[in-house]
Amino acid sequence: METELQQEINEVLKAFPEYWDEDTLLKHKLIEDVRSYNESLIEALLLNELIRDTYSLQLSSGIVFKTEDFIGMLRFKNYWDNSYTKYTNEVGLTSEGKYLKYNTDVVLDFPHKDSVLEGGMTKEDIGKKRNLLS
Repeated sequence: METELQQEINEVLKAFPEYWDEDTLLKHKLIEDVRSYNESLIEALLLNELIRDTYSLQLSSGIVFKTEDFIGMLRFKNYWDNSYTKYTNEVGLTSEGKYLKYNTDVVLDFPHKDSVLEGGMTKEDIGKKRNLLS
């Protein structure tokens, strides 16, 4: 069962035969063209009112198409049909709502880099100060 939005997207994409293999949507090619800002594709998507309202941002200087939101919908579309959540096959660390494998802005922080962390504290260790590196 497709949502109304998915039906509208499929209707718009029917005008582009290069994204179809019989009745199967070639998502990888579609995602590649959306990422490369294919003007005719994005203009066709924005002409549809429902798609424009869902995947665009109206600014005083023009309209901005939310490519990452659109691509996210394409990636997780398979999980919506029979699932309680769109993340059924994806478990892992995220940063700003994206999995680390899709996000390049990841920093490994060591908050106590000037001290030594020792495990296995016993009663004798209580009261000792932590060792500091020189």
